[in-house]
Amino acid sequence: MKYINYCLLLLLITSCTPLKIAPSIEDYKIIKGNKFKRKFVKDYTYIFNDPKPQDQFYNFINAKFNKGGINVAYNTEVIINGSKFYISFYEPGKSSVSLNFAPMLIDLALTAQNIDMPLEQYYSSKSDKWYIAFTVFDANFNDALNPNYINHIPVITYLSQLKEEYLITNNYAMLPFKK
Repeated sequence: MKYINYCLLLLLITSCTPLKIAPSIEDYKIIKGNKFKRKFVKDYTYIFNDPKPQDQFYNFINAKFNKGGINVAYNTEVIINGSKFYISFYEPGKSSVSLNFAPMLIDLALTAQNIDMPLEQYYSSKSDKWYIAFTVFDANFNDALNPNYINHIPVITYLSQLKEEYLITNNYAMLPFKK
């Protein structure tokens, strides 16, 4: 039992302990925005992983809806099943962060007199993940992604089609000519 405790202690000291893990979303997820990321919108959001570099979705929406670079991310008007909706999007990023114990313990052993060292230098940030988060409102400012909203399914279908078009499109300049 004593050797098992030493082995576990050794594993703990030499490993990286994850503090934050960026979620991996398979297709999409509909949740309240502030549950996905603090200080985010409180409305329901349609969120998916963005495999492309940052700001590519901005360029996609700008080209698709001929926005001319004006208010691209906010209140883009679309028609879904004959009704007018307003789509806004955000590009939040999240990163996975872990704490490295081994370098911290070595530094503590070497500089025993300086115990007030900041822990941030022992954090290791792994890959940043980018996401696209949509909010959708109707003309009366009702949250169209709320599960109780009457046209909930057609809105989700439209957003899924928009997501698929974004993921397969490489040349955004050709978007205005597609129908």
